[in-house]
Amino acid sequence: MAVGDEYLDKAAELSELAERENNPNTRAEFEKLSRAFFRLALHAKRNSHVDSICKSPKLDDSEVKK
Repeated sequence: MAVGDEYLDKAAELSELAERENNPNTRAEFEKLSRAFFRLALHAKRNSHVDSICKSPKLDDSEVKK
């Protein structure tokens, strides 16, 4: 399964739930969640191309303010 596909599947599932929902407030929440999972899929796909991981630099005792 490609990176982000699980998020896309969940977004589609939530979108379908929104379409079948009669309560407007619940429908709006399903739609909001669907959009959030779609954004997660986009971020996952974009981040899958990143080769490096940013880590905080280690500080020695002389660099730590007391």
